[in-house]
This record gives sequence, C-alpha cells and structure tokens, in this order.
Amino acid sequence: MNNFSTPIMSLFVCLLFTVVSPDTGAEDFFSRGNTYEKFVVVIKQNLREANSEVEPFNTGMYEAQFKSQAVAFVPIGHIHPGQLRFSYNNVVDKLTSEGKRFAIFPPEGVAGDPTLNPKNDGGKSFYPESEALNVVLTDFGLVLLDGHHGTLTAIFFGAKRVAVNIVEDLTGKAASIVWPDLESRGKAHLRSLSGELKFPPSSFADLENDILRYFTALVAYKYLVTSPTDIEVTPSKSANLWIKINNSIPFIEFSLSDILYRSGFGVKVTKETIAKKPMDSNIVEEARSILLTARSAGHHPFLQHIDLFKDQAEADEVISQVKAVKPTEESVQATNVAEYLKSGSTP
Repeated sequence: MNNFSTPIMSLFVCLLFTVVSPDTGAEDFFSRGNTYEKFVVVIKQNLREANSEVEPFNTGMYEAQFKSQAVAFVPIGHIHPGQLRFSYNNVVDKLTSEGKRFAIFPPEGVAGDPTLNPKNDGGKSFYPESEALNVVLTDFGLVLLDGHHGTLTAIFFGAKRVAVNIVEDLTGKAASIVWPDLESRGKAHLRSLSGELKFPPSSFADLENDILRYFTALVAYKYLVTSPTDIEVTPSKSANLWIKINNSIPFIEFSLSDILYRSGFGVKVTKETIAKKPMDSNIVEEARSILLTARSAGHHPFLQHIDLFKDQAEADEVISQVKAVKPTEESVQATNVAEYLKSGSTP
C-alpha cells in the first residue's frame, strides 16, 4: 500500500527525500525550495485522503475503549488539536529524526523507496502502539493533550490512523465548558499568535505557525529525567537563555513566546535568524532582557517558576550544578532547578 499515490503527493515527497537525508539535516529543507506553504498543501491533501475513508466522529465509537482503558488505533481525522499553534521548524526537525529512526531516509549508500508504507495497524499508522497519544473524549473529537508535532509528522508521512489512550471522558459538555476546563488544568493552550483567546481549530491543517515557539526552544538547555538511570540532555543550539527541567510548566515555550510577541520581538525573528549558526547574540540578548524585565514586573506569575539566566556565566554555573546531581525517583517529578537539586544527591 503506497500512501503517496497521488501526483501531488509524489511531487512533494520526492522533493522532501531529495532534501532531508541523513547527511544534510533539517536546515537543507529550507535551502532548496521547501516552504511552509508546500508543507500545508501536503498536510491538507493527506487529511482529505485519510478522512475520505472513515465514518464521521461520534462518541459512541469510543465509550467502550474509555471504559476498558485499552490503547487502540483510531482514524487520524478523529483527533482534535488541543492548541492553536505549532512550530513548523519543530516538525521539520522531526521529519528528519523520525525519517532516520524508521529508516525512511536510509543510511548513506543504501537504496531507499521515497514513499512510506507504515508498518503499524495494517500499514495505516506511522507510530506503533507503544507510542500511543493521550487524548480526552469530547462531543467534538478526541482532544490531543500532547504530541502535536509528532501527529503532524505522521500526517505528512501519509498515516491514516494513530494509536491513542483515552485518559478522560468529557462528553455531554459544551465546548465552552470543555476548553476553559482543559486550559485551567494545563491540558490545552487557547492563545492565538495575536494573543486572542480562542478555541483550537478542528483540523491540524489550520494550526498557526509560531516561529517564536521554535526560538524559545533553541535557546533552552533541556534536562529530561525519565528514571534515575535515564537522562536525556539537549544543549541549547545558541546561548543558554533558560533551562527546562523535565516537562516543566505545560506549554511553556508558547507562554514565553506570547510575552515576546507582545513586546514586538516577533518581527525580529525570521527563518534566516534561526538558521544562523550561531544565532545572532544581539537577538538572544534582547529576548533575555524582555523576559527578565517581565519577570521583575510580576505581570506573569509563571515566570517566577522558570529558571531564566541573567547571562551565560550564570547559565554555566547552574548547568554545572544540575549535571553534578545524581537523580532519584523524585527527580522525575522536578519542574525547576531548585526542585531538581533538592530531589537528587551529590556523588
């Protein structure tokens, strides 16, 4: 079964596989004519094809699954975004990394098929059952709690279904009740790029591209502890502006970018800005100043719980302290540096 059977899909897939290879990296995705507009065309086309093969969503399809707490593959068109925005650049990175992981982009010197035959759920799902997404059952769809960039990656690669775990049932409640409830519990993000409070769109094709969401990720030092013996470190790709311990505050990158947008900083960050290695230090330092000033002003309470660095020297000192700690089971739950240092022990 070839999920890229249409002419338009063949065109874009060939372009992708020419550009993103194990030896080039995501930056080449931009340098050879690939654009956000072309990406959206592929997403819309694949969603149309996937939705043409399934029944419209109704809650009765999933009541038994929720009661049994079983993981199951469901039509990707039944998944409802839990946010209004995403980062196209993050998806491009994921297209590269997941393409390598699933051998879509073969090792150098090995012939590869520039089409994807998903290996899961009878050839319809990109991700396996073991990587199921958590969703909430509502009257208007299965609301995705996390994994929007991975879902967009799967859609781009032609997946028609995705594995989910229904963790909560909010059926019988209007959208005007569901969305504020989810947001208040850190399970949804309802701000548009303009700062407007809105409900998320029903289609992944209608999410807004947030370049500052990617920027805030690039200037973060990420320290993820999934067990005392399993630590994943993602160094900043530029200067260290802040450190993210584990999953931190829900939607933290979006919240930081919201502050930057309100200051007018958004017009200064372009695809050329983030592609520059290293990133322009003046841009990074301006963002640092905006966030530190916002924290001092006290207008954004969540900033009091974020480890922002006043300069690189402080960043180096804090990161050194974090790396010196031997994590424990409690460290997995830490959301900031203070909690992490308290939870662990020094060898």
